Amino acid sequence: MYSTELTEKIITSDEARKILNHVSPIYGDSYVGLWLFQIIGSELDDIKLWSEELKLQTSIQTATWSLPYWEREYDITPDADWNVEQRRLAVISKMRYKAPMNPKKLSEIASVFSGVPVDIAENTGKNKFSVYVRKNISVFSFFKAKAAIDRAKPAHLIYDIQITEIRESYVDIKSAVNNEIIKKYKVEVV
Repeated sequence: MYSTELTEKIITSDEARKILNHVSPIYGDSYVGLWLFQIIGSELDDIKLWSEELKLQTSIQTATWSLPYWEREYDITPDADWNVEQRRLAVISKMRYKAPMNPKKLSEIASVFSGVPVDIAENTGKNKFSVYVRKNISVFSFFKAKAAIDRAKPAHLIYDIQITEIRESYVDIKSAVNNEIIKKYKVEVV
């Protein structure tokens, strides 16, 4: 790109700089021409930003302002206290809802509706599985998670829910090792 004092003063848009590469260098001294390129370039910059943002909104993993449209499509009413990530997970779990239900998917669904991590153990009895909900859960969230599990689980399975608390403890373990060197000698008498 050619540069003059006037172009450095007026042209700030990336797209306007690209336009200058395609026109005659005589416009480097044209005040009106440079301002036209700058205005057109700034509009093209905006269009480029908007198109990149729109690409992000077409995928639920990166959606922000389009979340209400996704939720309306999948008939989800989010809680007022859900953050963006929880809202995304609710849509993703609803998208996967019709597929065969395995423990990982069921765990994701229960986690979204409860707001806390949920673990599921399979085959804890005949046609039975266990749901382990972390302790920090409200009664309202607990019943929402239970209702979500009831809707998603296969009809022939029963389950029990346990509220668990995970505690970490640090134990100082000391060990000692005794290392001996044993040498064997063979003595022959002649």
